Formats: sequence, C-alpha cells, structure tokens
Amino acid sequence: MAGVSKEDCFRVPSDCTSNLIPNCSFSRPKGPHFSQPFGQTVPVHHLRAHALRPNSPAVLTCKKSYRDIPFAHRQHHHSGHCALIHGHNWTITLTFACNETDENGFVLDFGKVKYLKKWIDENLDHACLFNESDPEKEALLKQFGHLFKAYTLPTCSCEGLAEHIYHTFNPMVRAQSDNRAWITEVEIEEDNKNSAAYRPT
Repeated sequence: MAGVSKEDCFRVPSDCTSNLIPNCSFSRPKGPHFSQPFGQTVPVHHLRAHALRPNSPAVLTCKKSYRDIPFAHRQHHHSGHCALIHGHNWTITLTFACNETDENGFVLDFGKVKYLKKWIDENLDHACLFNESDPEKEALLKQFGHLFKAYTLPTCSCEGLAEHIYHTFNPMVRAQSDNRAWITEVEIEEDNKNSAAYRPT
C-alpha cells in the first residue's frame, strides 16, 4: 500500500464481517497487526476515523485553556465550609471539534476566539458566583451589592459551571465558525486540584 508503512496498518482477516470496514468484524488487536497472515491491510487512521462512528466523517479536536481566573462562590446547600463564600483560582479548558478544518488546517483559529476571553473577563474574573436558588443572595446583594461582581447561574459547582459554560460558549463558537466547529467538552479545574467536565450527549 503506497505511502503507508507496515507499522501504520492493521491486518484484517479476509473472512471478517464488521461494519467498521466493509465485510469485516474484529475486536481491538493487541499489537500493530493481527496474527492472521492473510486478508486485507487497513491503515490505522482509517480505523481511528470510523471506529466510534461508522460511516461518519472523521472528527478533529483541539483544546484551549484559560488559566488562573480568580473568582468566588458558595454552595448554600452544603453542610460544611463550602456554604461560606470562598474563592479559588480556576481553569477553563475547552475542547473544540470539526469535520473539516479551515483554510489554515485549524479546527479553530485561536486568534479569532478572543470573544471567549472577553466573556470570561467580563463575567467571571474577580466575580462571586451564586446559585439561582440561594436564599441569601437577594438580601446580600441588596445590602452589599457594591462589594460584589455577582454572577448568577443554576448551580455554581464545578459541574454546574462546566455545563453553563458549554451552553453559553457553544452557540458563540458555532456562529463565529459558520457552524463548522463546535465544543465537545468543557472542563473546569478548581485550584489545579479538583475538576469536573461536561460533555453533551
């Protein structure tokens, strides 16, 4: 097979019957080749492109992280110290995906996503996040609102923030890329110790 080395191929038995490759069925091999000395040789990148979604275009991804974003929150249902207003340094990592790259071969041109950093700076940087259902929120902000850059969302846990960021950012990315690219995952890190991620189904 011209242009493809032996190390880059799987050897597929000729009597296979899977939907991964026409007339072929197999489980993931242990090494770079099947033990059978006969059958079709298939480039690895073909398998990678179709193993998860047969007959679908290959999906390319890239990631961008926004680090050391200081903001506070509180979990009013928590029975411990997390019920108090407290802060962390946060990292937001976005995974972008596309089926076809742009003219530069990029999933997404990071130089053209400054609107995401702008949103983070305006809404989260040095902010205090509140759950929508926090019973103390209204009274606190009415009396001391000048001391807070308040941002309210359904739930301000790592998990809740990851989901909220996804639903906020994904439409923006789709619009900016003319629906060519999208977000597949948002990961939120809290002080580089704890993290949670949201992946749409």
